[in-house]
Amino acid sequence: MDNSRSSSGLDMIEPPGPSMVVTRHELSGGNAADPLFCFLMDVDAGASYLARVWVYIPADFDGSDVRLVFAGNTPIEVRSANLALRNQWQMLSVQITIPEGVHQIAPSLVANSSNRADLLSSGWQISRSERIRPDYERARFEVVSLDEIIRRGKQTKDGWPLVVKTPCLPDAEVPIPAVTYGQIEPPEGILEYPKGGWKMPSYAVNDVAMYVLHDAVVHGEQGIISVGDMIVAESLFHVNLELQGFTQDKVDKQVYFLRNYIKPETWVESASHVLCGFVGNRNYAHWWVDVVPAIMIPPFHDAFKDTTLLMPQIRNQWQRDTLALLPETYGRTVFIGEHDRIGCRELCFVPKVTQSHPHPHPFRRRLLDAVKERAGFDGSHSGRRIYLSRRDASARKLLNEDDVSAMLTYYGFETVVMTGRSVAEQIKLFAEASHIISPHGAGLANVLFCQPDAALCEFLMPSYVNWSIRKMAAISEMRYGCILGREIINSDSPIMERNWMIDLDDLEKLVRDQNFMREPNVVG
Repeated sequence: MDNSRSSSGLDMIEPPGPSMVVTRHELSGGNAADPLFCFLMDVDAGASYLARVWVYIPADFDGSDVRLVFAGNTPIEVRSANLALRNQWQMLSVQITIPEGVHQIAPSLVANSSNRADLLSSGWQISRSERIRPDYERARFEVVSLDEIIRRGKQTKDGWPLVVKTPCLPDAEVPIPAVTYGQIEPPEGILEYPKGGWKMPSYAVNDVAMYVLHDAVVHGEQGIISVGDMIVAESLFHVNLELQGFTQDKVDKQVYFLRNYIKPETWVESASHVLCGFVGNRNYAHWWVDVVPAIMIPPFHDAFKDTTLLMPQIRNQWQRDTLALLPETYGRTVFIGEHDRIGCRELCFVPKVTQSHPHPHPFRRRLLDAVKERAGFDGSHSGRRIYLSRRDASARKLLNEDDVSAMLTYYGFETVVMTGRSVAEQIKLFAEASHIISPHGAGLANVLFCQPDAALCEFLMPSYVNWSIRKMAAISEMRYGCILGREIINSDSPIMERNWMIDLDDLEKLVRDQNFMREPNVVG
């Protein structure tokens, strides 16, 4: 990050309005949520207060969060920064009802960044506002599937059907590569996802349909969809309802809005839903499997090539890197913030693509081949043997990582980490690789770019045998094997965060096994 250039540029920025004062804030780095500006004010218990501020985020800011908070209190309405908007002013806001017994609050501007960074604020406003009360009658939604909405014959006020369904992709039966090296037979006592996946020969993807919804509302970056007084059941995949201001009754299963229902601030005529719940812009694997492919679905891509793309707000550099490889997104994308609501006169939604992580459709080859070429892969295979290390991960640390890396180096593998590599560099690395060994993790989503017949061996934990990467390897027609590690049981650690070890004898057997070590049969 070029701080000197950034500093000189920010000094010249005009305030967003007349008579406003611009304040400059410096982040120390380290990804902690730094309070950049904070003050204490007296308040009345039971009253509602609204804080607003303009912020200016420069192009080289690499953080993942800029927002207003009332320190120590739960807000009832938040508008965080849209990190896709750079080199321009945008308004943030937060609203709170003061709990009983509280007589002072501290409005604060907070942000995080992995590196030292600067941003600007201006036009602070703190005001007492009308108290917000839950209006459950006006904000109650029934959870209904798309097919059920069609069956009910629901229409808009103009007489359009609320939902129209069109077949989108052909049915597919995708062969899953058998476990042919490493731990070939499943031991007892493992926890599989899905259960019985070790011997599963294939998976089916059927009835992939495109739904066009009329007068629909998209709620926040998680992509929850409502039409009339109904929430679309298929849009609740991997969502955190509370983050969007909703809750679901455990008895009647209806969804309630926890605040007064606010109508969309923006309406678009025609849009495409390219969102995937809470994980869509937080997990690299879901981003590639569920979000990006929706941009190029045939015939979705042809019929809706000029529509507005609704995508989750930018939280990571790998999102920016990906979109730089996709000119299909230029000039037609709206990045939805956490609490934005977008109304759509016509909304295209293909749930079996944006929710396909367990069963990806093989049509993705069209997109992946195009992206590989744009990333600079020229079709040649260098035969690189890769060990993808997780030594930079904060959880599931491999305690004998150094020993594993040393043994694989001896057998001709190079140890790599994904941190610091651009998406194009990651794609090219995997496209050129002949052999890949790695612990289970989101970085292995790059196997989607591997050549057919390349060999993958995945390290798995017995209490979390997740076959999602193996199904991605199926899309690339790879060979597959696995080694089960030994977990270090710590009662304070969740299953998915336990540290573990790999048996070096098992690893040496793998790299001496010709089923694994043979070179791929390269076609063409």
